[in-house]
Amino acid sequence: MTEFATLIAAGVITWALRASFISVGPGWQFPPLVEELLNNGRFAIIAALATSAIVASGDGSLLDIPAAWLIGGAVATAAALSFRNIAWPMVAGIGAVWVLSFAGL
Repeated sequence: MTEFATLIAAGVITWALRASFISVGPGWQFPPLVEELLNNGRFAIIAALATSAIVASGDGSLLDIPAAWLIGGAVATAAALSFRNIAWPMVAGIGAVWVLSFAGL
């Protein structure tokens, strides 16, 4: 039951966040600090991929990181440097990891 309640709560919170952005109207803007944090989100995605790879390797050794994760990090880095959109590094990096993992790398 706890998992179900967590799922429902996450859905309600997600819906509330989406509804709040729609209801405030097009004239509303984020404060400058939030804008700066959102601009740096691309690099946070790359850090999250790298941290996940290190933690998933077991002992935290950089030498034990699977090749798919290393290549995915490189792809995400290239996407972050190429595009000013936060979605592209995430899609590119995670997509590369999925494809390479499925291919057995």
